[in-house]
Amino acid sequence: MGLPGTSGFVGEFLIFNAMLFVSFLVTLILFIAFFLTGVYTVWHMNRFLYSPYASVFIFSYSDLSLREFFVSFLFALLILFYGIYSFNFFIYLY
Repeated sequence: MGLPGTSGFVGEFLIFNAMLFVSFLVTLILFIAFFLTGVYTVWHMNRFLYSPYASVFIFSYSDLSLREFFVSFLFALLILFYGIYSFNFFIYLY
């Protein structure tokens, strides 16, 4: 899901800009596909996190060790950093 501020947003935004010059119909279909993907992702995570069975799994299993948490946190920070400051990285490619 390419939300503003994440690295996926830059890619989706560039795809939409490029597709508008090619075909409006294809862009509309692409927009609907991206929108439905986002809706499905939110619905799926809502069912997974807030279902009656979620509390059973949360209390009986330990999701992440401390090392796994820090590695995941580092990746999340990098995704946000690349999403916010992506223009700096594209300048050096040319």
